[in-house]
Amino acid sequence: MLSKHLRPVLLALAIAAAVAGAALLYAGWGDWSSTSVPPIRLLFIESALQVLIVTVIGTLSTYLADVLQKHREKENGERELRMLSLRRASEAYAAAKKVRRQLRTGVDAKNLFDPLNDAQLEFESLKREVKTAPIFADTVGIAAAFKSMEEYLHGIIKSCETAPRNMAWCYPFTIPELADLADFSGKYEGSGFEARFAYAFDVVLALMQSEILSRPAVIPAHRTQKPGERVCEEGWFNPFARS
Repeated sequence: MLSKHLRPVLLALAIAAAVAGAALLYAGWGDWSSTSVPPIRLLFIESALQVLIVTVIGTLSTYLADVLQKHREKENGERELRMLSLRRASEAYAAAKKVRRQLRTGVDAKNLFDPLNDAQLEFESLKREVKTAPIFADTVGIAAAFKSMEEYLHGIIKSCETAPRNMAWCYPFTIPELADLADFSGKYEGSGFEARFAYAFDVVLALMQSEILSRPAVIPAHRTQKPGERVCEEGWFNPFARS
């Protein structure tokens, strides 16, 4: 199969051959309207022009069909990657939510460090992929949402790494060193978990789904957000930031 770079060259050659052939025929055979031109000569000229025209049209049609096919393959491939990214984000979010619920039952946090760490690493990976190999149009917005979620979980993990080991890490996590775990597993409204993690996921979900489904994104408003407000308080994920 010819490469995509060679096909336009062949197309140009075919068109050039058609133009040159027509010019040579015209120059060599004189006035086509003259009744003195033998019918066999007119038939030859007509047949030659038909071959040239068919060649050019055929080459052009093949080239355009190939371009269209490759464009469709590219679009389908990018859509599959978008869907995969959305599925990975949803699974990592669900895994983190599961840890949160398990912590509220009194499970020692030391036993849930690995799944929480896996979720943080997945959001970090998604953030990097969105930036370095963009398959979404709103790279900035989606990457910012992943950054908010990844940094929130990273803060919890860092606090766990420095917290004292000689005691049980259980809900409601009253020692100061585990304040991040207390926020993660505590009351939802007004927490960092709500603003920096759960709300950020709602935003990234809206942005990613809008591109997969080719429809405008409907970003959910935060409960503390005033109508039309586009500047968020410190520490609150801001989906409107584009800096």
